[in-house]
Amino acid sequence: MQRYRRGHNGMDSKSIVRFVRPWVQIPPAAPQKACNQVDFRLFSFSQVFNKLYKNHRSFTSAGFLPASLLYLTNDFIPAILYQVRIYKIKYYMETQPMPAKKHIELIDILKGIAILSVLLCHSIIVYPINLEAIPWCLSIKLFVDAYQMPMFFIISGFLCTYHEKHYGQYLLSRTKRILVPYVVFSTIATVCKIAGSSIVNRQVDLKSAVFQLFFQGYSSGTYWFLYTLFVLSALAPLFLKLIQDSSLFGILLIGIFVAISAAFDITSICSLNNVIYNATYYIIGMMLKSFDFQKVKQKKRLLCLTLGSVLLFALSFGVLRHYAPGVYDCIGKYISALTACTCIAGFFTLVKVPSAIRKPLVFSGKYSLQIYLLNGFLMTGSRWLFVSKLGITNPILVIILIFTFCYLISIVVSKIMDSNNLFRFLCGLKVRKKAPLKDAK
Repeated sequence: MQRYRRGHNGMDSKSIVRFVRPWVQIPPAAPQKACNQVDFRLFSFSQVFNKLYKNHRSFTSAGFLPASLLYLTNDFIPAILYQVRIYKIKYYMETQPMPAKKHIELIDILKGIAILSVLLCHSIIVYPINLEAIPWCLSIKLFVDAYQMPMFFIISGFLCTYHEKHYGQYLLSRTKRILVPYVVFSTIATVCKIAGSSIVNRQVDLKSAVFQLFFQGYSSGTYWFLYTLFVLSALAPLFLKLIQDSSLFGILLIGIFVAISAAFDITSICSLNNVIYNATYYIIGMMLKSFDFQKVKQKKRLLCLTLGSVLLFALSFGVLRHYAPGVYDCIGKYISALTACTCIAGFFTLVKVPSAIRKPLVFSGKYSLQIYLLNGFLMTGSRWLFVSKLGITNPILVIILIFTFCYLISIVVSKIMDSNNLFRFLCGLKVRKKAPLKDAK
């Protein structure tokens, strides 16, 4: 019996274990599971080790092998298998390309529809002529207002990600993306407001302009969206944490914001009224990221959802707004916004839109931020040109001319300045790195 317990070199089983352990580690369960998911034939010889390991265990337990080999099979062979599987993962990660970030064309289409709706809404001017006094113009403006900005906030919440290890890095990226264009373009618009002329509507003094710029977020009356979006983006990591823990927290947050918006007359300091109202749409966008769209991908289900949304929108916007305006202001406006967004998204999912319509919408969605930033200045110049100078007062012609002028000029300017890094930085876009110069031969 002593012959089986001690090797030829005089080492007993415990000595062998002490000799082997410094060079091997017992593999944890999680890495083994991850390694088993990698199927790579180059390391198929690990299956041989598995068979040898099982045979050694059976022979040892039956008493056919020395007891010292039992420790060897328990420590050394599993360690070899573990190292082989680690090499599998390393080789797989080094040779296989990382999956590209999936681009959703529907998002660009929805952004294009939203920014074109903003241009249409701004084309219904109130100065130097008041087109809102015309009933059909006011109806169009109210209809577009029901979904245009909620759609932007839903998309912003859907695209919101928080992968940074430190909150400061995340906030810095949001500052470059949102706060820089807000400060730059709002400052320019504020200077124009203070200078004052017959071209500019709603002139303000310096003190009021500075207060509105930093503490209310609507110094120019146009860029409140960026101010509100920055505040919501700063709170986004907290929203994401709560929603990831349980979707019930997201529903609870939505209920709280809806109740506060309906019950209180919220102050406009730090654009708090806009933050609380639009936080509902922002959180809904976040919750849609984890939604299983396969459930509604079937045409019948999606068609039923779209038609149901059309019916709810007609009831809320068409009936509730006229006969129960108080209820509409509390809850009906949320129903109208969400159902309108669902109708638009469902339509462009179900219907194969011709490329003559789809491509301009995708293109507009790509440059939606630049169009939004330039729209205020172009709208001021267009209404001065077409209404004040040329004397055009026909409502249809005014809307078409202002809309077309603002859209085309903003696209041309954006395309020309897109390669300029300074312009991209001022618009909140990523600065493109210059290609390294090749060494001269």
